[in-house]
Amino acid sequence: MNKIEEVMMELEKCFEHNFFYLKKDSITYAFSPRRILNDKKEKEIKEEKDIFDAVTTIKSFTEVYAFSLFDFLDDLKNVDAEINGEGDNFWFNDNKNYGIFRFDVRRIVIAKLVKSAEEYKKFADKLMAIEDKRIEEIRKSEEKYRDLKNWFVPKILTHLEDIVK
Repeated sequence: MNKIEEVMMELEKCFEHNFFYLKKDSITYAFSPRRILNDKKEKEIKEEKDIFDAVTTIKSFTEVYAFSLFDFLDDLKNVDAEINGEGDNFWFNDNKNYGIFRFDVRRIVIAKLVKSAEEYKKFADKLMAIEDKRIEEIRKSEEKYRDLKNWFVPKILTHLEDIVK
């Protein structure tokens, strides 16, 4: 995880100051117990029993789910396979059981750190194909956006080549 943050700090230097809103204590991963527990409603705390119920729920969630999730997330190969893999394991956003702060950038950094050169090239090509489709209409409508090398994802991919060797 520290390596991701080191690369992110270096990468941010290639963009305007504070572009990624990074600090040493920035969040990398986040998760929502409510989403995971399928409990979308906030419970009202009216009496002491409600506090104990909430603490029990948090404790159970942490023991049953969070600890194993942290172990899973500690291995970047696991994370890469889940978010940058094939089929349902290729996320288009991080609206899942856990989130990755600045998902759009960190997913690329994680891929660069763990994939072989050949796998990374395939990943980058796939990402660029998606990006091309996404911005095609914008490029048609705005003259200043015709040059693809100035777009965000291509810029990230280009700078990562210099940062992570």
